[in-house]
Amino acid sequence: MALMYSAKPLLVLGSGPDEKRFTASQFRKGIRRDFSQVDKLSMSFDWIKTDAQGDVAWFASEVTLAVTVGKQRSVFPYRFTGVLVKKQSQWRLRMGQMGLVAACQNAGESWPSKQ
Repeated sequence: MALMYSAKPLLVLGSGPDEKRFTASQFRKGIRRDFSQVDKLSMSFDWIKTDAQGDVAWFASEVTLAVTVGKQRSVFPYRFTGVLVKKQSQWRLRMGQMGLVAACQNAGESWPSKQ
């Protein structure tokens, strides 16, 4: 949460239909909900690309989330992108989007194949 941009507007999108956050408070509430639904969560960055111009920076990354609920462990591939702004000499996330990689889409295909 320390990396979040505290002033409005903020935009963070997740994969779920209700995961649209427009303030740091809404984002915090969503993160609390997410953590309340798992016993253990870990996130690893598989790769990350960054660039910046002045007080604006952006990134794209692929991450793996591993979650444990009870005795069930699940692993999910995500893509995470964002825009950061420099505020008082510190970078803050202003916009972020984390989307689940579509398991039904094969490499080299944009859509399911025609039958």
